[in-house]
Amino acid sequence: MSGTKRVLRIAAALVVVLVLGLAGFTAYSFKAPPALEPSNDIARWSGKLERTDRVRVHPAVASHDAAALSEQTSLDGDSTTADAGIDDDAATAEVANGGTEAPEKVETAVSKIPAPTLPVPEVLAEGEVPAEGDSVALSSVTVITPTIGRIEDSTVFLEGDEISRIVEGGDPDSPYAGHYVLPGLIDMHTHLTPQVPVPLDQLYGLLYLKHGVTAVRDAADLDATAVPIATKAFEEGTFPMPRFYSCGPFVDAGKPKWANTVLLEDGRSADDAVREIKAQGYRCIKSYDGLSPAQIKELVAAADAQDIPVMGHVPGNLRYEEAGVPEIQHLYGVPLPEHLADHHSPIERMSAWDEVDDARMQEIVDATVAQGLSNTPTLVNHARILSYRDYEAARTSDVIQLIPRNFYDIVWHPVTGLPFYRNMSDELLDRYERTLEKKLELVRRLYEAGTPLYLGTDTQQPFVVPGAAVHEEMRLFAEAGIPAEDIWAMATWHSADRLGEPRLGRIEPGAAADLLVFSQDPTESLDNLDSLVAVVARGQLHPVTEIDDTVQSTLDFFRQPLVDVATEIATKQKLAEIIKE
Repeated sequence: MSGTKRVLRIAAALVVVLVLGLAGFTAYSFKAPPALEPSNDIARWSGKLERTDRVRVHPAVASHDAAALSEQTSLDGDSTTADAGIDDDAATAEVANGGTEAPEKVETAVSKIPAPTLPVPEVLAEGEVPAEGDSVALSSVTVITPTIGRIEDSTVFLEGDEISRIVEGGDPDSPYAGHYVLPGLIDMHTHLTPQVPVPLDQLYGLLYLKHGVTAVRDAADLDATAVPIATKAFEEGTFPMPRFYSCGPFVDAGKPKWANTVLLEDGRSADDAVREIKAQGYRCIKSYDGLSPAQIKELVAAADAQDIPVMGHVPGNLRYEEAGVPEIQHLYGVPLPEHLADHHSPIERMSAWDEVDDARMQEIVDATVAQGLSNTPTLVNHARILSYRDYEAARTSDVIQLIPRNFYDIVWHPVTGLPFYRNMSDELLDRYERTLEKKLELVRRLYEAGTPLYLGTDTQQPFVVPGAAVHEEMRLFAEAGIPAEDIWAMATWHSADRLGEPRLGRIEPGAAADLLVFSQDPTESLDNLDSLVAVVARGQLHPVTEIDDTVQSTLDFFRQPLVDVATEIATKQKLAEIIKE
């Protein structure tokens, strides 16, 4: 049997075993997290990760013995395939040729595989008598709302998912005595995971919390499946995840680039589009690449009338200052359109800054001040493109290994992945590097001019990992020359105000109980981001060590051979559905 044929037979067998073996595929069992309750001791709830059984697969699969698996398949593979109702050749071609038509039975079966979830949260009690109805969460800590104020040696009381009161003093023997408590971070430009038959949304939620990100803004749902999944999980408390705010579809004109797009044409006005989007519960409008200045102006006016903010791209054929987008993403529009070889290429628009000089930067700053504009630069998205200099080193790095391989081996593959990022030359990457230095300089100038800046990551772009990328973005802002505490203010209450959510980003009575606990003060140095020890999300405290354990268990789940094959099929199918090449 040829090597290629053997590989195809192995892949087919894995799919077959996946479908037929799910009855014996035992998962983890967990309890729903209870509400915070006062107690006189540190109460550790039950519900730790425990395997109740072992995965039962053919020994050849478990040991990755290709020869044994091939032999077993040749003996009984045909009858097994027939019993399952799956065409052997179709299943084999799925893995080999791009996975655009995953067998329905495989997708249905995989969707029923439960993955690990975070253990129920720890409840801390500090020995003080709480007011009726509230619970002590943290005692003898320094409370910091960045650039607004700090209260040393204080105790924070919670009632449900809200801060009920903050009092001076506390118990010096409490578990987090001497620690620093700050508001949760907000990622202002991310993309939630589209619906696939494996729990990527759960892993994303864990990774955000692991890095202290307790709220995210979804900058457009790529195929209209991500937001419903996240909404259901958030409302039902299926698993811990950040609060999220979504712009819903892209608002565009001309040929759409993404499956979930509302076009301002064929009689649909900007007012109609905004009303439709707001009626569906979305919290912002994403202005996109094909709109004219007149259409953008109409869109902004319609959004203002509905009290919903607009953020988005400066189209490639427009200057920054003529587009009129209130909150500009990625610093688009800074290079003049005549300096772009391709107005439609995101690569060109991100990197063609060689002609951006001191005078052009000053024009941008002046226009931003005069028009009252704001920016979400997503510097980490730009910086991470440089990972393509050494793809193998990038894909094996610690931070990239926090996500399943379907991202780095399929979606971000330098030859067959997202079409925008294929076959990047050394010359192009050199230009990216030069551009990053100029972007850092422009961000510094925008900060010094007092214009609003927000931290966003564009998660799901190449090598941008949920949560971790927020820390990288903060460090890039620091590299631009912005003080650490000001960066913290941008990433918390400044962003909350932009979202129209004054309960977020602050530590005060009535604010949301989304808190971070550090052993070292991260407003003194961003190096102290690594001292995060606990996250309070919606009033429930999760030690970072437990989040880490669950992240590892979830990654182990994804790395099982059967799940890995199914994830590959689902990813290729989803790419084909979402991207309009």
